[in-house]
Amino acid sequence: MEPSDDENVFFSGYPDDKFREGIFNKVPVMVGITSEEGALIGGWKDRIELIDDHPELLYRQVEGLTEREKKELGEKMIRVYTEGKLEKNLSAAVKLYSDVGFSNRIIKFADLVSPYVDVYFYQYSFFGAIENKAGPIVEMEGLGKAAHCAELPYIIWYKLDGDTTVYPEADMRVRRIVSDLFGNFIKYQNPTPKRDAQLQNIIWPKFDSEQLRFLDIDYNLTVKENPRGYRQTRKLIY
Repeated sequence: MEPSDDENVFFSGYPDDKFREGIFNKVPVMVGITSEEGALIGGWKDRIELIDDHPELLYRQVEGLTEREKKELGEKMIRVYTEGKLEKNLSAAVKLYSDVGFSNRIIKFADLVSPYVDVYFYQYSFFGAIENKAGPIVEMEGLGKAAHCAELPYIIWYKLDGDTTVYPEADMRVRRIVSDLFGNFIKYQNPTPKRDAQLQNIIWPKFDSEQLRFLDIDYNLTVKENPRGYRQTRKLIY
């Protein structure tokens, strides 16, 4: 951040404060997460024991808090996922990594700006044949299957070689759904401006701080509430 008293300053102050106060360009927002952002093996495994011993590290980048306050917050956040050690509950560790590393901040952004602009929030849950995997996916009961960036090949279709016959029908169906949703948002600033059979006649509700409604994008589309249990962790997110 740059000093606020500089007349040539481009950006000063904390982003959350700007969003909370409505100091940003007012445009509709379409934003989302995957069903398990941290499911790529290797991104979290070597950190489990360290976080167990030093929960304050979950808030290491937060300014204005003492180390004791960071530790207390870290312990509270861990207890949302497990009462014991993360190293003894690997699915809890993956969920924590997904949320602290990715999802929480994205959901909070949507929460903060939703009083000022239309926000369409999604969770991408489809696990298909052409998912953009940067490595093996951890598979455990209770975990989502779509890891970080899983939706990208379906949005921009960059992995296709032109022969769509080699891809399963399910992938093609989801690709058409995703393309329509993003195309509608670009054209109308609304991903579902009217009921459409190809989009299963869903009307995607706007996200707001009370209901926290979002669209779960899988083989079928479903409107849900409270992504990643955000309502329960909102006060722990900085």
